[in-house]
Amino acid sequence: MDDLLIVEHLVKHFPVRQGIVPKTVGVVRAVDDISFVIKRGATLGLVGESGCGKTTAGRALLRLIEPTAGRVVFDGREVFQLKATAMRQLRREMQIIFQDPYGSLNPRMTVGGMLAEPLLVHGIENSLLNNPLKSNAAKSPAASPSLSKKQRVKQQVAELLQLVGLAPEHANRYPHEFSGGQRQRIGIARALALQPKFIVCDEAVSALDVSIQAQILNLLRELQQRFHLTYLFIAHDLAVVRHISDRVAVMYLGEIVEEADTEEIFSHPLHPYTQALLAAIPIPKPQAKRPQTKLEGDVPTPINPPTGCRFHTRCPIAIDECTQAPPPLVEISPGHRVACIRTEVAATRID
Repeated sequence: MDDLLIVEHLVKHFPVRQGIVPKTVGVVRAVDDISFVIKRGATLGLVGESGCGKTTAGRALLRLIEPTAGRVVFDGREVFQLKATAMRQLRREMQIIFQDPYGSLNPRMTVGGMLAEPLLVHGIENSLLNNPLKSNAAKSPAASPSLSKKQRVKQQVAELLQLVGLAPEHANRYPHEFSGGQRQRIGIARALALQPKFIVCDEAVSALDVSIQAQILNLLRELQQRFHLTYLFIAHDLAVVRHISDRVAVMYLGEIVEEADTEEIFSHPLHPYTQALLAAIPIPKPQAKRPQTKLEGDVPTPINPPTGCRFHTRCPIAIDECTQAPPPLVEISPGHRVACIRTEVAATRID
């Protein structure tokens, strides 16, 4: 399985301006030098508390917001070096599912209009029906050259709705006529319209009920297997991430502090912050072994983060050395990277 997405030293800082004549007095270090790789057809879960920079990282690598520094290579192409025309072409292959299933939909457009728009803008020949991975594409009415462009678009919209578990007649309705789970299905259909290779799922289930979360997660997995999709799955709930991710990267205050295969993270977490996130997951077996770290205090401001290890102000095993220099993200075991100088001590805290 080759690498589809390579992120190297991604940085996104937001300037802080004050005064009648605005003057930059500082920067918000939302994303501060992170690197990771996602293999083709795999899912990387990006987790952490609210405000740690997960969403900013996902939007920056898509260039929905321009990054401050760094390098992103998608399928052999340097994303940050592309001009506007080339970037527009690349957007067919890189899509996003937003957190708010209502706020991300245009309330003045019907569902059919929203799904048809990308097909018309980017060209009907790029629709999902022509995807070679779809076994019945040749039998679809929309693939017939005898139909008009309008008819083919209508057929493709119906196909997309059925693909995500909705009915073709839903194309004539407006977003306010749907439940939260149905709206998120519409968001997924819109992301799939141009048969992308890569999708950023930005807190795609956090606004949904637990039972609906399970349905959406199962849908995402089914679509991934069917169309060989690659996901960056952003979430704050490690239990959700475990269900869908192949690897997990844990962010704290703009930095990645631990990354490993999913089961390795859950069975052998080595960073105190990861242990604290795992300890916060409700489990039905009180006797089960789990990390005992508990988070205390608030997340420091990203405008003026702590010196040294950014987690040391809340870390139960921090020592003076932790305040002096930022710990490097080093490989402790094959595929398992940790940014902590006290991994041996942290390992003993797993009961």
